[in-house]
Amino acid sequence: MMNIIEWLYLHQSNNLAYYDRLTQLLNRNWWELYAKKQLDNKPLYLSIIDLDDLKKINDTEGHIYGDTLLIDFANKLKEYFPKDKLCRLGGDEFLIISEQEPIETLFDLEKNEKFNFSFGMCIKSATMNLSDALKHADEHMYCMKSWRKE
Repeated sequence: MMNIIEWLYLHQSNNLAYYDRLTQLLNRNWWELYAKKQLDNKPLYLSIIDLDDLKKINDTEGHIYGDTLLIDFANKLKEYFPKDKLCRLGGDEFLIISEQEPIETLFDLEKNEKFNFSFGMCIKSATMNLSDALKHADEHMYCMKSWRKE
């Protein structure tokens, strides 16, 4: 039988392993180890988001400002997408895993808040591989990013 100290240790280890320390969102470890097993056979919407010009912001305003921007953006994602799985894949890339169509909410987030970002989405069928769906969403995000730079 596990005592409270052991339980707390395991709980804290889980948090460190599967949650991003900066944003408190799920992280890439969670995506690679759990999401693929839990979500592969479900129809979903995958939206990948890339904050625009974060490197330039870090270079001009400093990394503390850039980290604050990442935290603020993560908090807005939690506010706008309270029922969805939210993941920071790394750097300035975020993932929303939703059972509902998220595009209107993404446009609302961009319109109502101070963030500039590009995103791509893929509608994943129950038979589509989760990794392939993420690849498609990523390709769509880069299309949006290049279109905005023109």
